[in-house]
Amino acid sequence: MKNLFAKRTSITEIQNQLNNLGGGGGFEQQDLNEWKLTVDNSGSGSAVIRFLPPDEEHGMSFIKLINHGFKVGNRWYIENCPTTKGSVTENFEACPVCEYISENDLYTTNNKLYGDLKRRTSFYAKILVVKDQANPDNDGKVFLYRFGVKIMNKITSMINVDESLGEVPIDVTCPVEGANFILKAANVNNQRNYDTSTFQKQSPIPGIFNADGTPNEAGQKALAEQMAAIKLGDLISDDKFKSKEDLKTNFDRVMGRTETQTAAKLDNELSEFEEEMESYTAEPSVATSITTSAEVEVEDDLNDILGIV
Repeated sequence: MKNLFAKRTSITEIQNQLNNLGGGGGFEQQDLNEWKLTVDNSGSGSAVIRFLPPDEEHGMSFIKLINHGFKVGNRWYIENCPTTKGSVTENFEACPVCEYISENDLYTTNNKLYGDLKRRTSFYAKILVVKDQANPDNDGKVFLYRFGVKIMNKITSMINVDESLGEVPIDVTCPVEGANFILKAANVNNQRNYDTSTFQKQSPIPGIFNADGTPNEAGQKALAEQMAAIKLGDLISDDKFKSKEDLKTNFDRVMGRTETQTAAKLDNELSEFEEEMESYTAEPSVATSITTSAEVEVEDDLNDILGIV
């Protein structure tokens, strides 16, 4: 615990982590406590959070996730991309979607399809919720937090500064000299936007020191226990990635390129489910309403999973 909340004397370690982010996971249900910013009907919301230092077990503050999620007809493809396991060059051929995009040069030949199939990037970190205006019960608790490239850029901009101009790099996860993050969401052109989010001035993690500057042993212990309960390493375990053969079978099924026994079984189950739903009502208008509502919820859930905001 003493090492966990000690002041960092070198910023090189966090710079290396940010420059070499890797990992996987994302679509399977995680037994982890994830925090999401609550927004009002206009899409606005705010909170104060603190990105936490790496845990002693895995030594990482951030995990990068790359995945694919799209729908063709009534078939979904939602899978982790093998390129998140390390070098994109080394793992590119292990992903049938990336391979298909490259072979067909979709970026130039079919930009719309490319937009649906392309890789999507999101990040995970452990955070301390300092102030959640919409849910004050979350204050002082540790959560897993998923965020996108814009927020990640704000983190790296605090590290990668021009020291020749006198700028001082700040490791925002440092327990002593890091900084709280004011997270602000707004609706801009019907898209969730975090541009006005910003880091506050440097300060210790709230609650780990007493007013006189001495360590708050009870506060540090409680925080360490909460952090230990969330294991970032679970997101990058091998079992979160399917083999190329399994991915290709699913991709071919979704794209309608093959009709495997598995695909036929899934389609039959889907048809039976839709028939059962229709049998619950004699009024077509009600059934249509139920289907439309469900589709909207699925779209919202997928956007959330993929980090589309």
